[in-house]
Amino acid sequence: KFFKMLKTGVPRGAVENKMRAEDLDPTVLDKDPDKPLVAASAAADEASNIPLKDDPKYSKFFKMLKTGVPRGAVENKMRAEDLDPAILDKDPEKPLVSADGASSPAVPLKDDPSYAKFFKMLKSGVPRGAVENKMMMEKLDPKVLDMDPEKPLPGAGKKGPVPAKEDPKYAKYFEMLKEGVARGAIRQKMAVASLIPSVLDNPDIPVPEVAPVGKNGLPGPPGRSKKGLKIKKPTEKRRKLHWTSIPVDRVKSDDSVWNGNVPINLNMTELEKLFVLKLDDKKLDETKAKEAKPSKPTKVTLLDGKRSMNTGISIARIKMSYREIRESIMSLKDNSLNEDQLKQLVEFMPTEEEEVILKKYRSDGNNLEMLGEPEKFMLEMTEMPQKVERVEAMVFKEQFMNKVSELNGTSNLVEAACDDVKLSLRLKKLLSIILALGNALNQKGEVGFTLGSLLKLSTAKAFDMKTSIL
Repeated sequence: KFFKMLKTGVPRGAVENKMRAEDLDPTVLDKDPDKPLVAASAAADEASNIPLKDDPKYSKFFKMLKTGVPRGAVENKMRAEDLDPAILDKDPEKPLVSADGASSPAVPLKDDPSYAKFFKMLKSGVPRGAVENKMMMEKLDPKVLDMDPEKPLPGAGKKGPVPAKEDPKYAKYFEMLKEGVARGAIRQKMAVASLIPSVLDNPDIPVPEVAPVGKNGLPGPPGRSKKGLKIKKPTEKRRKLHWTSIPVDRVKSDDSVWNGNVPINLNMTELEKLFVLKLDDKKLDETKAKEAKPSKPTKVTLLDGKRSMNTGISIARIKMSYREIRESIMSLKDNSLNEDQLKQLVEFMPTEEEEVILKKYRSDGNNLEMLGEPEKFMLEMTEMPQKVERVEAMVFKEQFMNKVSELNGTSNLVEAACDDVKLSLRLKKLLSIILALGNALNQKGEVGFTLGSLLKLSTAKAFDMKTSIL
């Protein structure tokens, strides 16, 4: 009946939907209707030797690619039919290798039907987070993305446990060790991922299956697992960025701002310095020992607490001595300080009251080295006349060319608009019609009128009190 439906002109898609509703395989429509259907068992045996280009399930997709149909459209069509688009990357002249064949050789991850598409997504610029979300939706381990795509999945085709360094969950962390990432940072990351940090010490031993257990079967404190494996406490505390990620289906389109991100090389040393707090026991002991010793004299603070803190943060970003900053401002030196730095300097120049306090501290003969960094900076700035005006002048110099460009752009737009008005033949014709009407009604011979007069066109009513000049 389905071949008859096709003959009578019913759309192919409608026929396929009807077949699926009756639990039948729509690919049968691609077979010769004059030949009998091969028995399921015989077909299964034969299918293992049929080249992909002749396979009833996949042949039409290779034909679509040949005829110039975009790759993305073909992949979408395959997904709609619950087929793996990664098959398109295989040799169409060879048969599809059985997924259950124990003796089949392990394929590289980039060619693995389960993972190939995710490596392609990364290659095409899809954000890493979006790819990981997609993998988790398909119940796959996102850590596979950290492995070499040219090598097979560790443990593929093998029986029994694999060494920790080849375990998909742990391989990523051994790679981080090789790249020089601090061991403490890796341990913290593993603890957050609910993995066993001490596995790093035994790369060639399989990962133990038992996690630390306390009384009554509940998770116990860090120490030993049932098998006696020591689990060390976290040695770091990290700050987190609590953002809201975008689902992967929203970044698929070509016009998405997240499609094709530029690769960024982060300074991990600086990042960890700012956002990672070390909790190493040895360092804690050293800190306690230092506290027991006589403490160094504390720095003298003369400024308001909040202002002192904000000043310290701002001047720390300027990689110049306080004397060099003062000399650059005194000479109005170009390119010594950028616009943002200059704006911050305007805000943190000493006020008259602060100058009085700082100068009195110096005149009293106190040790200037005991001052905090913000106080030292402001004391240096007190030596400079008209400091705020000088910094504001430097800000103006930095902004000048941008302001000129903006004004040029605006003036060009105004000039272009004026030219459009003056050169518009339709506008001239309209104004001429209004001028002629006005002269006819007023019995005058005026040569023009103001633009404000246009507002009065609706007030000039005819004697029927309905019609106006407008």
